Amino acid sequence: QVCQAAPTSSFIARLQWFYDNLDLNDFEALLGMLWAIWTARNLEIFGNSRPHSDILVAGFIQLIKDYKVYTRGVYRHKASNHVISLEQWTPPPSGWLKINTDAALPHNGCARSGWLARDS
Repeated sequence: QVCQAAPTSSFIARLQWFYDNLDLNDFEALLGMLWAIWTARNLEIFGNSRPHSDILVAGFIQLIKDYKVYTRGVYRHKASNHVISLEQWTPPPSGWLKINTDAALPHNGCARSGWLARDS
């Protein structure tokens, strides 16, 4: 019934309708199935093989689930302890240079540093 209510004017319009009307898990499952269908089509046309569609769909849905778990771990937001400063940079007196430096030592052990010198 859901598919029958979706517009048929274009693939993009239909996909947008599904995005607007399905919950996120169902929409992601739909994307997995579409991806599997497209892959099966290409394998049959260009690879001269006919993959088992149930296995292909299940594999793509699992791929989406695995990707979601991965991105939650990689892109999790860390609490920030940064204080926003109201101070602004001011140039040094005439004839002087102001030098700003910074350095970092990431977990991979590869140190990085930088500096910037500015006059008035």
